[in-house]
Amino acid sequence: MLNLLPKRTAASSLLYGKTGLQRIRVGKARKVVEIDRATIDEMYKHVRNDVELHNDYVPMKHQNYMEYKLDGYHLIEAYENPDKCHKSPMAGARFFDKLRDTYAGKLQQTHAKVLKEVSSPFFSYPIRGKDM
Repeated sequence: MLNLLPKRTAASSLLYGKTGLQRIRVGKARKVVEIDRATIDEMYKHVRNDVELHNDYVPMKHQNYMEYKLDGYHLIEAYENPDKCHKSPMAGARFFDKLRDTYAGKLQQTHAKVLKEVSSPFFSYPIRGKDM
């Protein structure tokens, strides 16, 4: 995990501010995760504006970076060893609480969409001269 975030300017990103969701790739499987823009905006509140790397990246403040890194470590530890993990990975992780809320809403929307597509309505049209 690097202590760098891409700069948020129109000059460095053509899609800056165009969508409500930010898509990132995570893990070895490179799964796509969608994060709402309010959560991303909160991460950018902790950016140091006095330092840049190659005019493309800005670092986070060290204290906030270490908090995010520790939260990520606890999540990985809880995922790999759920029986040995004594510390709750979600305790004090404000960022991950927002992610959980976002994905709970997305999960409900997906379930509703699947139910709508799978359940076909039954229509019975009366035909003249036949008993149904």
